[in-house]
Amino acid sequence: MKNNFFIFFTFLILTLTLFSCNVTSYTNRNISIDKNDLITNNVVVDVKVEHAKIVTATSGVRESIELAKNEAYYKVITEKNIDIVVDPIFEISTIGTKYTVKVTGFAGYYTNPRSKIDAVKEFKAVKAENINAFDKMYNLEPILDEKSSVQTEAKSKVVLPFGLQSFKPVHSNSGPVKKFDFLVFSSQNQFSYEYDAGSDEFENNGYAFALAYDFNPAKKISLKSELMYGINKDYDHLTKSLYLRCKLFKNFNLIAGPSILYFITNDNLKEFNFGYTSGAAYNVGNKIAIEVKSSYYSNVINESFLSNSSYLSLNFGLGYKF
Repeated sequence: MKNNFFIFFTFLILTLTLFSCNVTSYTNRNISIDKNDLITNNVVVDVKVEHAKIVTATSGVRESIELAKNEAYYKVITEKNIDIVVDPIFEISTIGTKYTVKVTGFAGYYTNPRSKIDAVKEFKAVKAENINAFDKMYNLEPILDEKSSVQTEAKSKVVLPFGLQSFKPVHSNSGPVKKFDFLVFSSQNQFSYEYDAGSDEFENNGYAFALAYDFNPAKKISLKSELMYGINKDYDHLTKSLYLRCKLFKNFNLIAGPSILYFITNDNLKEFNFGYTSGAAYNVGNKIAIEVKSSYYSNVINESFLSNSSYLSLNFGLGYKF
């Protein structure tokens, strides 16, 4: 009899022990790959949000807030048959030293799965000005500032459950593209002319200050306007130019276009002269510019006994972009 009671008592203790140790834990979906030599392909998805479908779930009584949150999130995902809770909020209740959590949010579903490479190609095809126009319309923070380069391709990574990843653009570390240039030039200027006995030339060297404005510095091809004041040995002048700027490769541009030359001190010189300017510019970083250009003007001298007069200007400059 005692043996039967002992066996029954032992069986009862083991049963209670097994049931009391039965603990269920909940986690979000994720994949962990320990081996570094495996080749993986990150996946980017869109999230379809159903604002009319508000989902909610409540955890059981748990030892910590984290465990209660994981259980609530697990339940809302599995019970509502959704992929993600969009804009979740948590209501935490304390029961003695334990907790329950209620999660509420919008139903979200993953759509359009694709590789990270395809997602980057999609981003490159989007025009930043269109994104900014949308953001301004709905009072959102612009993804790119109006002065920022369209070429900005920096992205921040958003990690989603189940090892999924998404990307959003962020501001480039190089800062906004500058539209204005202030330049200082060393000018090598030369007058040339012909007369009955032959030809001659004389120099009018000096230095110059210029202010230039690029209408669309982010584009490969753009218009650029420049006003330059030259302080020279004999004849000071103003030059107004309108260039067509073409970016050949990163930081290197060619410029060419018509120019108007006005001599401030114009003894025997035409006041207004029409010519052309061409040159090249190289940007050092986002603020410094190096520029070389030449300008040519014909029939600049008002003397009847002189012919084929011309004015050639060669300028080497260093500029600050702002």
